[in-house]
Amino acid sequence: MQDIPSTERKVLSRLKFWVFLSGVPIFFATCRKPSDKLGPDPGVADNPVGALFEDVPLYVVSVRDTYFRSDRSLYGIIGSRWDPIFGITTSSLYTNFRLNQVFTGGIGPVDHIDSVILSLPYAGPRFYGDVTKYRGLQVVRVYELADSLPFKPQGTRGYPYDTVLNVKPGILGEFTFVPRVYDSLTFGSQKEPPQLRIRLANSFGMHLLTGNPAALADDKLFRDFFKGLYIQASPAQANGFGALLFLNVPSPHSYLRIYFNDTSVFELGIRESNVWVNQFLNQYQYSQIPVQGDSAAGHVNFFMQPHGGWRLKIRASLPAFLLNNPAVAINKAEIILPVDQAKQGTKPLPSVLGLLKMNEDGSLSSLPDAPGSPGYVPGLLDDKKKRYIFTITNHMIEVKREGLAHTTFVVDYPEFKASRAETVVFTGYGLFPSPEAPRMRVFYSYIQQ
Repeated sequence: MQDIPSTERKVLSRLKFWVFLSGVPIFFATCRKPSDKLGPDPGVADNPVGALFEDVPLYVVSVRDTYFRSDRSLYGIIGSRWDPIFGITTSSLYTNFRLNQVFTGGIGPVDHIDSVILSLPYAGPRFYGDVTKYRGLQVVRVYELADSLPFKPQGTRGYPYDTVLNVKPGILGEFTFVPRVYDSLTFGSQKEPPQLRIRLANSFGMHLLTGNPAALADDKLFRDFFKGLYIQASPAQANGFGALLFLNVPSPHSYLRIYFNDTSVFELGIRESNVWVNQFLNQYQYSQIPVQGDSAAGHVNFFMQPHGGWRLKIRASLPAFLLNNPAVAINKAEIILPVDQAKQGTKPLPSVLGLLKMNEDGSLSSLPDAPGSPGYVPGLLDDKKKRYIFTITNHMIEVKREGLAHTTFVVDYPEFKASRAETVVFTGYGLFPSPEAPRMRVFYSYIQQ
């Protein structure tokens, strides 16, 4: 990028000098060369009059994510975590099962049940929080579903993240444990991956084997008879304790096994054709978020949280001298959202966030800068400076051409919202014009007449 012409630079220098002497606070940055290196911009670097930029403050609020479907997600999530900023998040799991073998002639007499084991393998290992000996303690309870879990295809509402289904009375099993997400298991000569294993009541196993013998010969009949399980996590009991545990739900190692008559085994599995639903509960009375209904003001900080938590609503406007001056051309525009590194701490950040336009009726649409489906403008994490940058040049050129007063954007997790846990604490707009404040940066030049 070329330097500002000397005559214009002198004018700017005098202006800054008199503003400084008068003591007037500067709320909007003056035209200047960018101090942080953003790399060459072909649309600006070859411009004979040089490139200027304007930093524009953004109005940002965190808004509750009122709906997203949470069924058949990439991972199942079980557990509870007490975050000092976001409060308590608890994830439970609904799932149904399929017969791993059918018994057309019946299973035969069942003299006794030896044990009933529910196994769900950990993914990765992948977790968010603390799984150490003292802070990682988890408590789960297992119930039999009274409601069924029918498959709901894409394009339907599906099962939302706060789905509540009816369960039958009585706890089938309760397990207090510290997750052993790194430890594989060996059964006889068979090695299996690290997994959550919960022992269930023998009476439940007897019910499955003898309650409807005809159902053991047909998978659909069996799913009508046994609708599935609800694995309910208990809220974490202390600040900084607990974790959200990621599970490979459809897996050869996800099963419900009934050992009976000393040597016999009956097994149910979870396959890709099954239905599983992550159920999230957020308790913000223990958080530092200034919750006001379904929003939280971003003057000091604003927040992002998946699993039914928070996303961002941003309002941006071009300054009048850019919007209304036909002699000004926009060369580049970007939204910059810095992370509050002190409050974020060492918690991992999502590698990318997505930006959409919010229409007047509240619906969302893609921007012309989006690379394609699913239509988000990607904001990649600058890991060195801990900030996200969204390039919206084409959209702001349209704004200038059409004379639009402002645009409302939404920043969200672009995909797999029901299968992730990374939270983000951003700096608030009250810091502007500090470089640590959220901003829209517009690069522009004057058109030679």
